[in-house]
Amino acid sequence: MLRLRTFRSTVLATVSATALFVTVERGALAADVVAPGQDRWWAAVEGQYLFFDGDSALYGLFENDPIGISLEPKEGWGVGGEVGFQPAGSPWSFLARLRYGESNKEDGESSFYMESDEPPFIAGGQASVDHRERHYMADLEIGRDVGLGTLGDGSNIRLFAGLRYAQFKGKGAVSSNFSSSGYYSGYETGDLDYKRTFSGIGPRIGFGAMMHLADQFALDVAAAGALLFGKQKHKLSGSVTSSGTAFEPDISRSKSVVVPNLEASAALSWLVTENAKFSLGYRVDSYFGLYDTAAPFDERDKGDRIIHGPFVKVSIGDGG
Repeated sequence: MLRLRTFRSTVLATVSATALFVTVERGALAADVVAPGQDRWWAAVEGQYLFFDGDSALYGLFENDPIGISLEPKEGWGVGGEVGFQPAGSPWSFLARLRYGESNKEDGESSFYMESDEPPFIAGGQASVDHRERHYMADLEIGRDVGLGTLGDGSNIRLFAGLRYAQFKGKGAVSSNFSSSGYYSGYETGDLDYKRTFSGIGPRIGFGAMMHLADQFALDVAAAGALLFGKQKHKLSGSVTSSGTAFEPDISRSKSVVVPNLEASAALSWLVTENAKFSLGYRVDSYFGLYDTAAPFDERDKGDRIIHGPFVKVSIGDGG
């Protein structure tokens, strides 16, 4: 009887010790488990007030056309958006961006008057012209975070490479009349449409950096360069009536070109929450040799376009 009680006590003690060991071991393992990393997503929208600098477009049949006039686009506006993704635990990130902008219409007028005694004649004419531009840009980027904390606590530097596609269109209309009397006599009216375009795609590299200035404020800076391989086009069409004879000119030319592109921006950002940011900054985006700005009967000429202005940007998500 004593042996049976001793056996039962031994079994119960062994079972209790085993249960206690398993419970403690499970608790230790549970404490060691680390939650898996989270993928990071972000999105942003922006608006920009645009100024257009660079070369003006010539509206006239040739460089010394007496009623020819050169115009640059007026200031305008732009909008854009982007979405980004960074896999959990990875220093690599992926971003897609789209921007659109257009200028307001610029108007101009020109006129001339001349007299001659030998041979005797009088001639004069006038023209009214308008010009405007618009553009699209699309970027795809693969970036990597480097230099975390190099510029201070919470700072970050991101290097990226990718592609940029850009499409530019400048268009305008000329309404003109010309008359002469005397040795040379005639009358001419015309309504002509000019269209200058470029579309191209090419590699783009750059960097973006964020430097914390205070608890809820940061300075965002970025710069990038691209080489765009594409087609530059110039087209003239419309209708002309000269001394009672009507005809419709249709003159066009195109050329494959490489357009260098440089872009830089700086913005002061307010970190509203951990997942929301409001930025106010300035951006300059330059394209060299973008347009064929010459008159249709002249040799082609390369014109630059520099687009710049202040912007506001709202970002949400864990990034951007």
